[in-house]
Formats: sequence, structure tokens, C-alpha cells
Amino acid sequence: MQVQRRRGDLLVLGCTAVGLILFYVVLFPIKGIRVPAWSDAQAYIWWTRRAGTLGLRAFGTGSRPATVAPLATLSAALRLPAEAIVEAIGPVLATAVGLAAAGLTDSVLGPNRARFVLVAVLCGTFVSQLAIGFDATLAFAALLLAGLAYLSEGLGGSRRTSFVAASILLGMAALAHPVFGVMEAGLLVVGIAGMVLWHRRHRAVDRGRPIRLVVVLIAAAAIVALGLLVARSAPGPPLDTSADTVLRRLGLWSLLREGWRDTLVASLAVLTPTAVVAALAIARGRMRPWASAPDRAWMFAAIGAAWLVGTAASIPLLLLGTSVPAQRFVTLCLPLPVMIAMGITGRPSARRSRAAATLLVASIAGVVFLVPRYWVAWEAQRGESAPALVASRVMGSALARQPAGTPLILIDDDPRGLPALFTITGHAGYLRDAIPPARIPDVFLFVGSVRDFLAGRPTLSGDESHDLLATDYWNRVRPVLDRPALAVAAFTFDGVAFQDALMLPGHVNLAPGVVALPGFTGANGGIPPVSSALTSPGAGPLASWLPVWLSPLVLLLLGAIGLPWVASTLPGRGRIGAALAPAVGLAVISVAAIATDAVGLRLQGWSGLVPVVAALGGGLAMLARSRRRGDDGAHPGPIGRRAIPASGHVTGIARTSSP
Repeated sequence: MQVQRRRGDLLVLGCTAVGLILFYVVLFPIKGIRVPAWSDAQAYIWWTRRAGTLGLRAFGTGSRPATVAPLATLSAALRLPAEAIVEAIGPVLATAVGLAAAGLTDSVLGPNRARFVLVAVLCGTFVSQLAIGFDATLAFAALLLAGLAYLSEGLGGSRRTSFVAASILLGMAALAHPVFGVMEAGLLVVGIAGMVLWHRRHRAVDRGRPIRLVVVLIAAAAIVALGLLVARSAPGPPLDTSADTVLRRLGLWSLLREGWRDTLVASLAVLTPTAVVAALAIARGRMRPWASAPDRAWMFAAIGAAWLVGTAASIPLLLLGTSVPAQRFVTLCLPLPVMIAMGITGRPSARRSRAAATLLVASIAGVVFLVPRYWVAWEAQRGESAPALVASRVMGSALARQPAGTPLILIDDDPRGLPALFTITGHAGYLRDAIPPARIPDVFLFVGSVRDFLAGRPTLSGDESHDLLATDYWNRVRPVLDRPALAVAAFTFDGVAFQDALMLPGHVNLAPGVVALPGFTGANGGIPPVSSALTSPGAGPLASWLPVWLSPLVLLLLGAIGLPWVASTLPGRGRIGAALAPAVGLAVISVAAIATDAVGLRLQGWSGLVPVVAALGGGLAMLARSRRRGDDGAHPGPIGRRAIPASGHVTGIARTSSP
């Protein structure tokens, strides 16, 4: 019976994972998407290419080592360009978030197959607004949820291994996106406070568990500090990755908040119906008792409440003019879909059976509405066309034939003010994706007309944001004009500049739609470099069907690497461990990749396989060791003897059984 149950659990988990992957990847062939152009995808491509070639500590590799390092490792291990991995990774990480959330809820609330599937589907699709290129945010969420699940397992038993694993997972979550480390620390502190309140209220004999959690928090902080020390990108001249970075750097905070508010309004169109359905579902179910152990109940109730309150409070703060990124918190408010699943699968109140039935029907109808709504939010994102990447690759190939240090200057203008910042930084991202990775600092933009560039002055339109950007970029271009440079205009980026360049005598046609300005055709006769870091351009447009097979493959690889580690650290936990495997695999690859890079091996070519071999081999060794020690998979009961209050009275413990 137990074997059949485990097989059923794995079948359910596999079908759920496949469904989540398909939820995302079918869009690529439907819309003919060949360029991973959404949101921050461009930055992750050139960060990954540069990190794999020059190392994580090189300038211009981003400051998110636990996101960039596994991307570079997967690119090397699968022998695919970074562009392909970045295009496929969004659906993979979103699926990992859904599965980790399901594993966490099973650990905290007790096993329930229907709730497991609902949590995975709702959380995995709720983050659709982040799957458009916010890879570090998704990686952070998956690792955070996995770390919290290990904390829950530690609280439900006596295995110290769970707390050690939780420290590593939580530390890697912050390294995936250090900005969210503050949020993670705040949630953990609130959760620890909730547990301390429970111990004081019930005069618990065991005072060691809160102390263990504090140790976990300190250990995670130490891992973050060490990771940033050995893998943080070196400082250098600013390379704007988005309009937000430009607005911050130029001090245009009012415009930055305006852009955030516009994004927030769009995100609220998804959050609001989710909150309504969550309220209906929770009103239907009986929430007390609700957790499988009192420690878990108080800790995770505090974490969930803090998450919800923090998200709700950030919305008016942004609308009132503060620089709080509420739009990002709104798209990451995972407690809401979890509440929907809890309410639908929970026990209804016997005294309100008719009302409970009505609320159940309304909640299920809400879920039927929400999942397609999440897909529409994913589908509505606008991708760029392949010609933009083709033109960028032409310019990258032209630069690869030039001597090292030759500047590449793109003439590009957009007089619309704030929208120009999004357009121009996007074009810069495409260009950095397409040039040899060691030459990314040699890319410059001139925001203005061909005539003004040749006259040696920025183009000013009278709009504050446009003119600040034009002046700032001109101040960076001017010092490099004392040596041979390659200045180009491309029709797909700026049709006016391209036509103006064609009218100039002495121009050089690099390819249809791309022209070099007279006098700025590079160092003619110079000796081209031979290093691949200086000569290998980007991959160009990809096949629209590529994510359909690559995303499941990457998910399977992460799960296969994480499964031995889960089996050795959470023996006998079946569905919970399998659900956490992709997130654990991501964490283990990140640790191995950062360590590999720190000793001087680059995450490309055959040396890029080292982290994968080390991660998988280490997991298999751990599993073999645990079996040699005679671990038969038995897991301690949900409440240790020392966790029972001195009074002998335990409250808040659910009476749940496995389906």
C-alpha cells in the first residue's frame, strides 16, 4: 500500500510539473518567439556569457551569483548558448516555485494530495508576471520556499541536517537576488518571534528551537557574505541594464516612481481577483487547528501574516510617493494562492454547511478564472522581433574583427522622453548580448542624431530625462573618440539615423540595414584578436520550439541533481522531498559553480561540467553514506518530546491523514 501511495504521489507530482511547464512553453511556438527579449532577459544573457568566459568576479557579470552561476553552468553542461538557457529558464523557475510551495505546505499543514496539486498550480502560475525575465526573483522565491520547508522539517523532528540545509538554501536565496535578502531576513525574524511567543504562552520546556533558528539565520547571513566576497561582480563604469537603473543613476526618482506605479496598476489587475478568491476560500474553511505542529503553526502563521501585511502596506506607500518597489512585492505575494488552496481543501464549518458549500463553489469558480488570467498576464508581454538581434549580431561580428579595445558606438535616438529610456537601454542590451563577451565594456551609445555625433555634441530635445541621458552617454563617448572607433546605425533600431548615415559619402555597408559612419569604420589594417572571448559573437535568433523541449530537460536535470540530496537529508518524506528537488538542485549547482569559479576554473567548455559532476556526485555520495549508516527512511514524529509544553496541553495541531 505504501509503495502504491508513493508511486501515486510521484505520478501526481510529475503530471503537475509537466502541466506547469506546458502552461508557459506553449506560448513560444504560438507567437513564434525566437528572442528571449522580455524584461531583464537581455542582461542575464550578457551577464552569463561574460561570467562563463571571464569569471563571476569580473566586471559586468551582475551581482546575483546564485542566478548567473547556474545559468553559465547549464549552458556549458548542455552545450547550448546562454541565449537558449535564458529563454528556457523562466518556465523552469516558475515550476520550481510552484513545487517548492506545495512541498512547504505539505510539510507545515500535513499531507493532502488535492491541496498539494492546488498549491503547486496556483503558485506556479501566479508568478507568470515574473517568468518574463525576472529570473533572479524567481530563483530567490524557489530557494526561499525550499529553505522554509527544511525549517519546517527541522521543527517537526530532531534532525540537525534539516537546519543545516535550510541555512544553505536561505543563503543561496539571498545570493540569487541580494536585494531580496532584506525581505528574507525580515520574514525569518518575524517567524522566530512567532515561535518565541508560542513558547512563552505555553511555557514550553524546549527553548532550543528558537535558538536553532537564530543560528540558521546567522549561518545564512555568513553564507551570503562569503558568496559575495568570492563571486561579486567587480566595480566598473555603469552599464545600464534597464530604464530603472538609468533613472536611479540620474536621480530621476519621480519618473522612477511613476514607472513603478504604472507597473503596479497592471499587477493589481492580477492580485485583486486573487485576493478576492483567497478571502472566499478562507471564509469557507475551518482554519483552527490548521498546522501539523504548534511550532510550525506559530512560526509560519507569523511569516505568512508578515508577507501579506508587508505587501499590502507597500502599495499605499508607493502611491503616496515613497520609493518602495510595491509592484515587485505584489507579483511575489505567494501566501494568497496558498490560502486559496487551504480554504478549498480544508474542512468546512459544520454550523454553516450551506454557506460553506456556496463559498466552495465560488472559490472553485475563482480558480477556474484565475489560472487563465495568469496565462493572459504571461501572454500579454511584448517580445522583440528577431531582426533586432540579427542587426546586433552583425555589429558584434564587425567588432570581433577589430583589434581589442576598439569602441563600438551605436547611434540611437528616441525623442519621446521617458519611453526613450526603455527603448535605448533595451537596444543596448541587445547589442551587449551579440558581441564577444570580453568586449562588453567597449559598447557605447550616442543618444542623438548622426549630424550631432559628427559635430561632436549631444542631441537635446528639451525633455529632462532624454537630455540627461543624452548628455551622460555623450560624456562617456567623447573620451574614446581619440582612437579608431566603429560607429554604426541600424535601421531596426533607429530608421532616421540609418537613412542619414546612408546619405553620407564614405559610409560602409556592414550588412543590409546596418551601416558604419564615414571616419568611424574601425582600425583598418589592425591585427584582429584570436581569443574566443574577443571574437565570439552571440547566438542570434533561436527556434521558437526550443523551450518546448529545453525547459522540461532543464527541470529534469535540476530535479535529478537535487533528488539524492533531498533523499539523504529528508529520508522518507516522499512527495515533499521530490517537490523540493528542483530548488535543491538549483542551490547545489549554485554552490558548486561559485566554488568552481572561485578556484579559477571557468564555467564554460569542459570545465563548466565540473559543478554538475560535483553536485550530482556529492548527492550520490551523501545518499550512499546515509544508507550505510542504516537510515531506513524513518522520519521523527511531528512533535518531539521536549517541544511539548510543561502543562502537557498542546493546541493548534491538525488531525490530518494522508489521502
